Amino acid sequence: MIEIDLHIDFESKSAVDLRKCGVHVYAEDPTTDIHCMSYAFGEEEPEMWLPGEPVPVRIFEHVESGGSMVAHNAAFEITIWREILVKRYGFPSAPAERWRCTMAQAYAMALPGALADAAGALGLDQTKDAAGHRIMMSMAKPRKVIGLLPAQRRVKATPDEDGWQEFIGADGMPLKVQWWVESERKAKLYAYCHQDVRTERALDKRLLRLRPQEQRLWVLDQKINDRGVFVDEKACRAAMVIVEKARAAANKEIREVSEFKVNATTAVAQILEYADKNGVEMPGLAKDQVTETLLRGDLPPKVRRVLDLRQIGSRMSVSKIQALINRMGKDGRAKGMLQYHAASTGRWGGRGFQPQNLKRPDIDQDTIEMLIGILRSDLKGDELFEAFCVFVDDPIEALGNCIRGLITVKDSK
Repeated sequence: MIEIDLHIDFESKSAVDLRKCGVHVYAEDPTTDIHCMSYAFGEEEPEMWLPGEPVPVRIFEHVESGGSMVAHNAAFEITIWREILVKRYGFPSAPAERWRCTMAQAYAMALPGALADAAGALGLDQTKDAAGHRIMMSMAKPRKVIGLLPAQRRVKATPDEDGWQEFIGADGMPLKVQWWVESERKAKLYAYCHQDVRTERALDKRLLRLRPQEQRLWVLDQKINDRGVFVDEKACRAAMVIVEKARAAANKEIREVSEFKVNATTAVAQILEYADKNGVEMPGLAKDQVTETLLRGDLPPKVRRVLDLRQIGSRMSVSKIQALINRMGKDGRAKGMLQYHAASTGRWGGRGFQPQNLKRPDIDQDTIEMLIGILRSDLKGDELFEAFCVFVDDPIEALGNCIRGLITVKDSK
């Protein structure tokens, strides 16, 4: 018996920023749902399933019998299938071992990862629908939101005829979201979803399948990303308080030093103009450009201090702490932080928090442990900031040394 692949593509919607939070946080949020699922068995024309319809018998039987499933960037489909189709709509479970990913296959052949780019690189007749892509991008986000995001865990009502849907907000107050519901837009979105399945299927024909060992490695990658790492949320939140207070202090000082010619450490144009008017011409404010300029012996003291403050306010360590918080799910774990075969050599790449790219500590371990202890204490606001600054001159730089300690084991208490 010849095995038939089930090719699948979803079009989804959510009040959550997928790029910022990753698919795991995205999929478990109650505002997230799918507009449609396009599916095709083998060479058959794609069919459409919409939320509220019964589970297609043929899909149910295929999955229950262990049939193979294919998607482009299958990590997304696997997670949406598990968190939404299984939990909300009664579909059977489809673990990662059942799936193949055409994006992983493209990466393994040193081809672009994006579906349109991979199809173009191979000169396929089938390609993505550019006009449909614009429709999809607009329908993936709410038209309007009333209330505070993110929504929490309980849906109160299904969308009404005007597309409004109500949730319980983070503060316990109602959160209302309005979706796009016009039939013309939906029809274009459904056609776009069908075309993605056709393109993914055509791409699959031209790609080499992963060798069994590599396929097992890809499955392991899914499991690692699904498990994630436990985050010390209390310490992360405290770290962000310190960041905000340090930034406020740096912004205050940069205004004073520049005699109010520069409003903030992030005001790139103002900093470049201030430097230029003080005889220092700079091509930009990238980290290496600022570092090179600071090595000059003839740098005016005020320009030097403005550039020092610019570096303080733009530490990359800050974005890493926020990335941990953004990707932290209901179970306290940050997930989806690795990308299979991100380079032609086959090595993994980091996503979001990028765990392979952490600052190497340049202070002793005892000091780091003491600083993390302050972050885990019950100190708040100014008291927290002042206690932290007793031991360090540059609190944001010091936080960079503490980042590894923000990933921890789950408290057994």
